[in-house]
Amino acid sequence: METQPKFAKIKDDSSIIRDLKNSALLAVDNKALSKYKLDKERAKNSKKRILQYENDINTLRNEVSEIKESLKLILNKIN
Repeated sequence: METQPKFAKIKDDSSIIRDLKNSALLAVDNKALSKYKLDKERAKNSKKRILQYENDINTLRNEVSEIKESLKLILNKIN
């Protein structure tokens, strides 16, 4: 009994094969997958950093407002 191949190469593109059972196209380029995962992780980390910067800026803004209010109170008591 001879078994038929499960996958077929695609002409002009070695990064994709066809599953002959269900005609699905499958990516087989592991370097591209690794690069995609690395890029996705970098984007996630970059977004986290930006959110942290925004949080820090808002904290500083609130602290400056509190200092201004305290200075106003001190000046009012002096005068």
